[in-house]
Order: sequence, then structure tokens, then C-alpha cells
Amino acid sequence: MEMDRITLDSVISMDGFLKGFNIKVKTVEEGKLELLVELTPDVMRVGDIMNGGAVMAICDAAGGLVMFSSKGVINEVTINMSTNFLRPIRKGPVLFRSAASKIGKNIGFSNVDVLDGNGILCAQATGSWNLYREG
Repeated sequence: MEMDRITLDSVISMDGFLKGFNIKVKTVEEGKLELLVELTPDVMRVGDIMNGGAVMAICDAAGGLVMFSSKGVINEVTINMSTNFLRPIRKGPVLFRSAASKIGKNIGFSNVDVLDGNGILCAQATGSWNLYREG
């Protein structure tokens, strides 16, 4: 699969779970990906902050989708992901900035920084993904 904004927007819109988050691909290049998410009522929780489960789900998507920047990757599934919450997210749009730290033959690793609408780092995630390749 060739990784570009249109293809990734299509992948997100076909995902029954992710499409509810109104995720937009901001930038995409080899080994890097940025997703934008507006703070809508669907991602908020009590206290007028972004729901941690939504943050983790979108981090999982950002970390996995960046794997498609490796030639021949046709799908990926999460092996492990860890998220650290540094401060509450109260202002959007929220930027999920993913960077692949290593993409091997069968396993890829990435880091995701989550910045609020003021550009302040609010969460960080790291994870590993099992890769499915052509052929």
C-alpha cells in the first residue's frame, strides 16, 4: 500500500471504531505521520477534558498507520502499547505526531507525541506492531 493522505483517510474512514473520532491526516512522509482530532463531545469526558481511552485509541492508530510507510506493508496489528499522560487535554485541535523508530521485516516500533491546541505536550505513547507484508 502506498502511504499518502488520501489512502490513510480512506483506511481511517473504513474502520468502524476510528471513524467516530473524526480523525484527519495532517501530514504524511516516510516514517512520520501527523493526525488531527477536534475536541468534539464524542471524545470528551467529565471535567471537560479529552477521554484517556480516546487518546490511547488514536495513539494506537497513529503508531500503527505510520508502519504503512515501509514498502510492502499491507496491514498491521498492535503487539504492545504504553501511554503516559502528562497533563489533561482541554484545547483542540489535538495533534498526534507519530514517528517510526524502527520498521523491521515483521515488527515495527513507533513513538507518538500528543499535543493540545496550544502545542503543549500532553501525552506520549510507545508501541510495537506486527507487520503483514505483500506476498
